[in-house]
Amino acid sequence: MVDVFISYRRTQRAKVEPIKQRLEALGLEVFFDIQSIDGGADFSNTINDNLRGSKVVLACWSGLYFERRPPPDWCKSECDFGLKEDKLIPVVIEPFDVAAQPVEFHRTHYFDLSDWAGEQEHEGWRRTLRELSRRLDRELLHQVKNDPQDAAFFLDRGNAHLEQEEYEAAVADYTEAVRLNPDDEWASYNRGRAHAGMEDHARAIEDFNDAIRINPDAEWTLYNRGLSHLSLENYARAIDDLNECVRLNPEIAEEAETALVAAFLGSGDAHLEQREYEAAVADYTEAIRLSPHDEWAFYDRGRAYAGLEDFARAIAEFNEATRLKPEMATWVDAEIATALIGRGDAYREQEEYAAAVADYSEAIRLSPDEAWAFIGRGDSRLEQEQYASAIADYTEAIRLCPDEEWAFIGRGDAYLEQEEYAAAVADYSEAIRLSPDEAWAFIGRGKAYLEQGDYRPAKSDFEAAARHSPSVALEFKEEFERAFMGAAARMSVPMTKSST
Repeated sequence: MVDVFISYRRTQRAKVEPIKQRLEALGLEVFFDIQSIDGGADFSNTINDNLRGSKVVLACWSGLYFERRPPPDWCKSECDFGLKEDKLIPVVIEPFDVAAQPVEFHRTHYFDLSDWAGEQEHEGWRRTLRELSRRLDRELLHQVKNDPQDAAFFLDRGNAHLEQEEYEAAVADYTEAVRLNPDDEWASYNRGRAHAGMEDHARAIEDFNDAIRINPDAEWTLYNRGLSHLSLENYARAIDDLNECVRLNPEIAEEAETALVAAFLGSGDAHLEQREYEAAVADYTEAIRLSPHDEWAFYDRGRAYAGLEDFARAIAEFNEATRLKPEMATWVDAEIATALIGRGDAYREQEEYAAAVADYSEAIRLSPDEAWAFIGRGDSRLEQEQYASAIADYTEAIRLCPDEEWAFIGRGDAYLEQEEYAAAVADYSEAIRLSPDEAWAFIGRGKAYLEQGDYRPAKSDFEAAARHSPSVALEFKEEFERAFMGAAARMSVPMTKSST
């Protein structure tokens, strides 16, 4: 038979643990759900057996405690049983609205521990011990002491410092508690929390490791270690810890899943930065499973799909992100435009020029300053023999980006098709100035010279193209031969003499 059965909401375990620790330090046998349930035991039966066999039900009241839950609501059942059997001692660990309290408890007296931080002389704590002494028929108040050689003393004082966010003082007390009792998981666990409060997550993880070595099934320790791994961007380890703590205690899923979303997003970002797009998609997909309304998860998954050149999915993801958060449209539109350009490029490579023009045009609508959208649309219109429209697109691209050689090469190609050879030569020459090793610029200018009958400069340009890219030069073998033959013919014509 246990002395005290503690009834509380699992999400408030951190507030209740100091009460359990203090009662155990006074020699009481305390039932504290998971820590008191053996592996393989039936959860419900164990709870009910210990509830019925306990001498006192210590109910830790708060707003969360009285929150309405679907059956079975363990807290409500435990409190009802304690009241019915006349062994209920309620303590308030957090202020709450009395209106939320079930009517049957309105006339039940409680002790206020809402501002208790482990102090031995706290009035609410002393009144709680006095009532426990009466119910258990043993003196507890006389056992309260401040023994500097007692690990519990340093643990309690550390808890008080931790509650006040006095992290350095808390670490000092927990360190002494660990020295006096190396097997106390709470000293290591709470020192880890203090180190985490100081943003010293590497040391926090060491402390949590020690606590888990003592109690491998401590779900809150796993949860906090997961948070520290998350802070250090150790995403895989954070995910492992957070998943394990949810497995051990499904009631903390809400807290853990919030951290898990951040871990999967962080892991996805790391994969995205390394261009590991499939792994990034997997991480963002898991984040979306846990948080279906997280606009950033959709946005980032869209970026990953774009990296995989799956532009249709990328566009769908970006649209979903803006649906969830319309104010994202300013920068999401730029990403959609980039994806549309990518899809337009794919259509152009498949010679689906009308579809390509449609995508480039939509990209221009969303992002009017995107030079590559104009270049892509100009290339597609060039293939459709819409030379005037192509020239207009290339001209706008040049206005937006005067240093982009492909805009000049494209416009040169359009002028060449319209037999405007001087304009073509001028554009190809500017492209060569911007990019002296670009074979296509030399090919274009060589063709323009050839059409004008300027064989020597044409021959020189084709030779330059062959030097920079022999494979490109082979595609224009016929033009090469014409230029070489024309240049040779010019060189072989003899000079004529005037008649006398």
